[in-house]
Amino acid sequence: MREFKYLLSGLAAGCCLLVGEVSATTISFTSSAAFNLALSGRPVTVEGFESYAVNFTIANGTVLNGVRYDSFPGGTMGRIDNNFNRFGAQSLALRRPSDPNPNKSFFNPGETLSLSFITPIYAMGIFFNANFTKPGSLGILTTPVGTVTTGGTPYDISTFYFAGLISDVPFSTVSIGSNSRSSSSYNLDNLTFTSSPAVPDRLGFLIPALVFGALCAFGYRSRPRRLG
Repeated sequence: MREFKYLLSGLAAGCCLLVGEVSATTISFTSSAAFNLALSGRPVTVEGFESYAVNFTIANGTVLNGVRYDSFPGGTMGRIDNNFNRFGAQSLALRRPSDPNPNKSFFNPGETLSLSFITPIYAMGIFFNANFTKPGSLGILTTPVGTVTTGGTPYDISTFYFAGLISDVPFSTVSIGSNSRSSSSYNLDNLTFTSSPAVPDRLGFLIPALVFGALCAFGYRSRPRRLG
């Protein structure tokens, strides 16, 4: 009877692990290496903005590569840039007619970009080329399944901060922005997303969790008994 109680206790521990896994539906990332590792083996789309002409402009509502650019900051349009730091030849910045040189505009602190996806996605990540900024003030990636912020020390790569998330719940809308009080201006690069379910199958976690519980029970049952 005592052995049965030990087994039940161990299985309960395994179930607690399982419940913890079930409740964790969204994982946030400020490391692009960790994000890419978590998505390894799954098909992803990387929009590096290389397929468009320099200074090509993107109006609100434009659809490119499966992404609808719903709303740029007021009075601006998206612009394909080759002036600011980037990974390839180009990145996404802004055309701001009020600037002395509209073809060198960027996102100002406090400005946001709203996107939607033609096919719902399970993961998204993006790079912000920016000056040093306080933790949590930049890379505010807001989705229906969670929010990610970045900033502070160190950069993820070179002068780039990264924000990304992976969820087992599909979503279609994203807002990308910064904190107006303590942020940096920025441009964006390597928008990465996938429509493939990107969180490990929870059923696949069931057996390891229960095995762990059984091992706990066995270990408890096998401990040397105290004399006395």
